[in-house]
Amino acid sequence: MSKPIRPSLQLYYNGELRDKDGKVIKRLRQHKSRSFTEALGNLIYGWFQMAGYGAGAMGETIHDTSGNAVTHVQCGQSGPVMQINDIANDNTYGIQWGTGTPTIAITDTTLGTLIAQGSSSGQLVYSACTISYSRTTSGITITIVRTATNNSGASITVSEQGLVGKCSTAQSYAGSLLLLAHDLISTPVTIPTTMSWTSRYIITIAFP
Repeated sequence: MSKPIRPSLQLYYNGELRDKDGKVIKRLRQHKSRSFTEALGNLIYGWFQMAGYGAGAMGETIHDTSGNAVTHVQCGQSGPVMQINDIANDNTYGIQWGTGTPTIAITDTTLGTLIAQGSSSGQLVYSACTISYSRTTSGITITIVRTATNNSGASITVSEQGLVGKCSTAQSYAGSLLLLAHDLISTPVTIPTTMSWTSRYIITIAFP
């Protein structure tokens, strides 16, 4: 009997809750994400057609996180091809968290209810979003990590998360914001005040 073929491209997520001293209080085991959005597919379609600098817009019309229609442009413009590594104290892109429980769809363009950056009621302090890369003979792993700290004075329950990228478009060379993945967390996580939550998105590309 032949061996089953492994899916080549997969997305997973996991996380952990830590107290103010960094001690792990709770872990979210690794789950398979099924939430790549059509924006990512349309971006890849556009990338595969790139002919060079200044060749104009390519690919399908996609929608940014504000619901505006945008068109992907060629490499070499003044903005990012795709940027996910957002800075600290900002939640514009990278991993985002929310309190909504929407039905996840491939056409999603934003989280149901995004948690704002800050220390006021209902807000989280977002760390920088970082990316690492590793390669072995069996495949490639890209790990995206971000931590949020609750300084609001009251517990916050996180029920959804997403991955947002900043990409040059015909409408904004500086970068339009595009939702690339969206998940309901398998078990919503309550973050008590002074504690922090770390999420990871893990992209794997397996070799046969």
